[in-house]
Amino acid sequence: AYRRFALSLNLNDNYEGGGIAFKEYSQKPYNSPPGTAIVFSSALLHEVLETTKGTRYTLISHFFNDQGMPPKK
Repeated sequence: AYRRFALSLNLNDNYEGGGIAFKEYSQKPYNSPPGTAIVFSSALLHEVLETTKGTRYTLISHFFNDQGMPPKK
């Protein structure tokens, strides 16, 4: 619940499939070139489609704040 934004950064492009889709808004997946980040609200329902050829390398991270985090022990 404390995750605010998600980041997906493609590291290569020698694969097929593997796009990220926000099916609430469009059936068309996004495939960004290497080095391009897709940043989106963590509240958005998303799906990463199957990689059908090759290997997809991606850096994935989340941005968050203290609001909603579990208490520290």
